[in-house]
Amino acid sequence: MKMIESPRQYVYPAVFTPARDESGLWRVRFPDLAKGGQVNAYTLEEAMLCAYGILKAHVLHLEQNKYPAPAPTPCGNVSIEDGDIVQLVVASPDNGDSGKDRNQGGSAASRVKTFLVVVLFICLLAAASLSSSSSKPVIYLYPETVTEVSVRLDYNGALSHTWPPYEDGWKVTARPDGTLVNHADGREYSYLFWEGETEVPFDFSSGFVVKGSETGEFLREKLAFMGLTPREYNEFIVYWLPLMEGNAYNLISFQGAAYTDNAVLTVEPQPDSVLRVYMTFKALSSPTTVPPQELKPFERKGFTLVEWGGGEVKN
Repeated sequence: MKMIESPRQYVYPAVFTPARDESGLWRVRFPDLAKGGQVNAYTLEEAMLCAYGILKAHVLHLEQNKYPAPAPTPCGNVSIEDGDIVQLVVASPDNGDSGKDRNQGGSAASRVKTFLVVVLFICLLAAASLSSSSSKPVIYLYPETVTEVSVRLDYNGALSHTWPPYEDGWKVTARPDGTLVNHADGREYSYLFWEGETEVPFDFSSGFVVKGSETGEFLREKLAFMGLTPREYNEFIVYWLPLMEGNAYNLISFQGAAYTDNAVLTVEPQPDSVLRVYMTFKALSSPTTVPPQELKPFERKGFTLVEWGGGEVKN
């Protein structure tokens, strides 16, 4: 299978798996997209539309970073289970505004643009959101001895801010107390900072509904339980509390693979233990009911990497 006629369009098989647990969510995966290739939705129709959005975001990421596109797997070679549906999905990193489309009277561009608007609207109404910022993830490095460390971020989205400047990755000298010396400028930093925009869907099938006025204590309790130190969770709270305590309620969910699979860190030497805490929240005018999220404690061993960040998902 090859790219279809336009070099700006991509065709990949998607596997749609019906709900097999109490969440009632359809699962979508792209076998050829190792990072950023999964999305959940309430219905098959929503899943098919969301699949287009996630593929579009992925191929846009590939082109922006000049990464090679993986070869599509023929549908007949895709591994599936009973009940799964395999469907080809077509997406373009632009909105079909090529000269060829315009020469055809603009109909192709209009169809693609209209379809994209529908995709984003419907997916926004589903459990997943296709438009959310990744606000202020920061990365702490705690080696056992002074260590030269390189950190690379493969982000399924567009980076908007980094500090120190990311360039072709970060290369630092890390000390056991977390102090970092950036090789590019020789300056000292407390952590590595990045921020970006993504269309990756996030999972709110479980979480916590918290009064705005009680958000600070909630965060302190949960972040400490998950393994952040007082220094780390206080820096988290100082950043996020002003954005959350004024809401009547907040629906809060700590993301797992939906975040880590789309913001992949490659660290050399490889840490012995890694904690990545990424909080997403929605502002609510009244409380709602969601299944409580199960959180797990974290044990630091050897060279430890800790990251925290978050994003507001707006309805």
